[in-house]
Amino acid sequence: MIGCPNDPPCGHNFHDIYEMGDPYPTCCHGGCKCGHPGDATLQRHEDGTVTVLRADPVIVVDREVLTSAPEWAYDGDVLQLDTAGEYRYELLRRAEDDRYIFGRIREEASR
Repeated sequence: MIGCPNDPPCGHNFHDIYEMGDPYPTCCHGGCKCGHPGDATLQRHEDGTVTVLRADPVIVVDREVLTSAPEWAYDGDVLQLDTAGEYRYELLRRAEDDRYIFGRIREEASR
């Protein structure tokens, strides 16, 4: 039996993909949020650093946020949420209304 391809897994077997190689297929089980775009909560500190309080594996980002992001945070392909570089996301696809879908970059198993 094939399980959930996402990390962490949701336990459901059926997931939709948008294109081949989609790193976060969306779960088809009613009410399950696995692989569906969510959001992130960040905290800015007085010293200029940013930490992530909570972040879903797949997030929706408004174009306005991308255009106003500091240079260290977005290079046109990769969005870094925190100054430590632990939360890095790649552009997966464009959503509606000037919003974009990003998926968290998974570290290679060989590291």
